[in-house]
Amino acid sequence: MNDAERINRNFAVINMQRHLCQNPRPGDGIVAGIVEVGKTRYIVEVYWTEGSNEDVHLHEPEGSGLVSVRDSKDNEMYRCMDNVILPRQEKGCVVSNSIQTRDIVAGINTGIRRFDQVLVESVCYGDQQQPETKISTLSRLNGECRMFISWQNQSGGSSYARHSVRADPGLGHCITTNAFGGKKPFEGAPLLFPLWGDIGQLAEYYWDALELPNGCGSKAVSLVVRFFDPYGVSRVLIREPAKSRA
Repeated sequence: MNDAERINRNFAVINMQRHLCQNPRPGDGIVAGIVEVGKTRYIVEVYWTEGSNEDVHLHEPEGSGLVSVRDSKDNEMYRCMDNVILPRQEKGCVVSNSIQTRDIVAGINTGIRRFDQVLVESVCYGDQQQPETKISTLSRLNGECRMFISWQNQSGGSSYARHSVRADPGLGHCITTNAFGGKKPFEGAPLLFPLWGDIGQLAEYYWDALELPNGCGSKAVSLVVRFFDPYGVSRVLIREPAKSRA
């Protein structure tokens, strides 16, 4: 590891400690990046959503790699993790905290619309579906990631920001619905966050950060980590209050 890589990793840990461990209201969040385990490179996605265990829970049909957020009656509210086929049959991964996942996947898989195009149209045509702040990412195995945030501005209309980032293995980029303290939407460039270890280690690392007393607390958050390999095979680990399942 060279000096630049060491500095980036230290900076990523500091970002995570501030925005998760010390943040009482991080809101919903996505971290997307790359890890290398042995000789295999994986797209890694970390997603968490606020809400008590009675309000929402995460569900993955066994072995599918497709994760949805469900209400207390087990009705699907939206799919938070899905897959897409990009040009030249390249596989990609989509994460979102709203029903926009469905529109992104449909637009890309049919070849009609690109990731940014789907989301800009959603903002322009006044999509008022909850949550008020929506976050979405599209990740590729080469480390490239598109990130999109839309929110209600002070005039009552909608604003958005889009980012194109590339992560080195062991690092990811994070966007959340809330800025630090939870009083306004996230703004600025995506934050560099750490991604290392296997899926179990990574899930435990983020769960512990979200569970700290100054963080949002384990009673208020559900977490899912997904590893996606070059063959399109996913591994998913879900952590929720009082239970853990893979």
